[in-house]
Amino acid sequence: MNAAPGPHQRSASPAVPTKGTYVLHVTLRLELVVVVRRRLRKTGEWTAKRTYVLPRGDYLYVGSAHGPGGLPSRVGRHLSVKERRRWDIDFLLSNLPQRGLKAWGLPSPSSTGLECRWAEAIFNVDGTSPVLGTLGTSVRRVHGFGAGDCRLNCGCSIDSPRTCRTHLFRVCWQPTHERLREILAPNLKDLRKEYNL
Repeated sequence: MNAAPGPHQRSASPAVPTKGTYVLHVTLRLELVVVVRRRLRKTGEWTAKRTYVLPRGDYLYVGSAHGPGGLPSRVGRHLSVKERRRWDIDFLLSNLPQRGLKAWGLPSPSSTGLECRWAEAIFNVDGTSPVLGTLGTSVRRVHGFGAGDCRLNCGCSIDSPRTCRTHLFRVCWQPTHERLREILAPNLKDLRKEYNL
């Protein structure tokens, strides 16, 4: 007869990382210019793709974590100092101290749906502005932030061009845990506490 594992024994099957959707709260004390770059495959050189001018204030970024490490891995990566830049948000966070960053989220079964619904819900709150950037040397602000893989009009009006989709918003209201529970989900979790990040 096999006994249940004791407190110092490992169980046979490790826990599956929690996959889900999250929101980051970023506060900028000064205006910040963020240049999102991409590495060219043939040469390995970096080229500027989009530029965002972010006035000082509060920002919310909506993302999802459906890869192998789930929410703990993705949000932990955002909260740590990193050299590797892959997503738009990496180019913003690499310019900031991570100690004040707040993160909330929820498990969600698939990579589609909840992330876009949350972006839409934040967009619809009075005092919210979508973050748009410029492409190359253009001065026209029509390129959204962090929504390149979305198929919905996240963070923009239904008749806006697809390039206006965004998952980054400047908010003129206080994005507290309680307020985001009202807007997004009543069971929204503080991910720093949940995963000890």
